[in-house]
Amino acid sequence: MLRFWRSLRGYGLAVASEWRRQPNTEYGGQEMGKQLAIGFLYGVLGYALGAVGGGLLVSLLSSNTHDRSLEAVMTGAFVIGPFVSIVAFVVGFVRAKPARQRGAGA
Repeated sequence: MLRFWRSLRGYGLAVASEWRRQPNTEYGGQEMGKQLAIGFLYGVLGYALGAVGGGLLVSLLSSNTHDRSLEAVMTGAFVIGPFVSIVAFVVGFVRAKPARQRGAGA
């Protein structure tokens, strides 16, 4: 098994123990944590806005007469809300990058 993991080095992959020994000086762990937290907040807000907006959109545009309100709630909560949440997380994660990582030059 160890031979397999060592063979991965030839493909540019390192063993997990080697990752711990080589700290990434370009990008600190605190910055990554902050970036993930901001992305998470964007995702939560995106889910709320997507679920409400999706529900309103479906209730206005749906031709369903039997259970329009249920269709609007379920589509907003389980389709449009999660999709907007993922997009918002990515936007928040990218926007939270430090200026030196975005290429603005320090």
